Amino acid sequence: MKIDLNNIQQLSPGEFWGFLIFPAALTLIFLWAFIRYLRFTRLIEDTPTSKIRSAAQGFTELEGRAVLVANSILASPLSGKACIWYRYKVERKIDNGKSTTWRTIQSGSSAHPIRLDDTTGHCLLSQKGASIHTHLKKSWYGMSANPSLKSVERSDSFLQYGNYRYTEELITENTPLYALGHFKTVRSSDNFQQKKAVASIISDWKADYQQLLAKFDRNNDGTLDEKEWKLVRLAAKLEADDLSKELLNQPEIHTMEKPVKGLPYLISTGEQDSFANKFKWYSRLAFIAFVLASYCSVWLLQARLN
Repeated sequence: MKIDLNNIQQLSPGEFWGFLIFPAALTLIFLWAFIRYLRFTRLIEDTPTSKIRSAAQGFTELEGRAVLVANSILASPLSGKACIWYRYKVERKIDNGKSTTWRTIQSGSSAHPIRLDDTTGHCLLSQKGASIHTHLKKSWYGMSANPSLKSVERSDSFLQYGNYRYTEELITENTPLYALGHFKTVRSSDNFQQKKAVASIISDWKADYQQLLAKFDRNNDGTLDEKEWKLVRLAAKLEADDLSKELLNQPEIHTMEKPVKGLPYLISTGEQDSFANKFKWYSRLAFIAFVLASYCSVWLLQARLN
């Protein structure tokens, strides 16, 4: 049915609100997207880039290169390409005769953290809660749920066909990497508790009670009196102190994770400026869509009231 001023005025209240709710909902969605992408742009541009060695604890921006974690290189499950991180999706075409849609039947990503190195150190980037963006993204088509070698080989060709669509995103070694999130330095000594360490040491010594007696039974009566137990506790405390000093000399582990209080957690390949420009364009497109959806909603209301 063609919608003009006359038939809009003739619609029942239920029909009219049915027409209005769609552009009104789009108006709110595009407004939310505009604010979100603009906020991301501002945070990327305004947050100073830190070096890992001197970065403050908390919301921090880092730039460096992607490197292997524990010298373990991965292979993408779809194309078999070497990488240090992957995300993939397999979709099947659903054709009901009237329309065609794609339904996801497989998806996944590598599980371990992504390691970012700069000139001063390295930081392990947790994937949990991260919005990960990479320029190495490819989609191609095939005839089965598992892509054949032939389909992978022709993934760069325009001559592609099939009822299955494969999408793959990769981060490869030495790719420029950007991260914005909650930076935290973990030290081995941070979780060290003196009293628990002393109790654990004494418990271990008690497991070989004869050796404990040989070491601390000064009067050779076959038991440990109160004074001798004080010596045991003092010796255990000295050993716990040595352990604490040893842990202080262990290297620090720098990590990044999703911040609290609604701040974003972003990981991207490429330089900071190009990443900020990407969100800047997203915000502009969302604003244009917001204006168009708003105009449509206002036009419907005016047509109804006139």
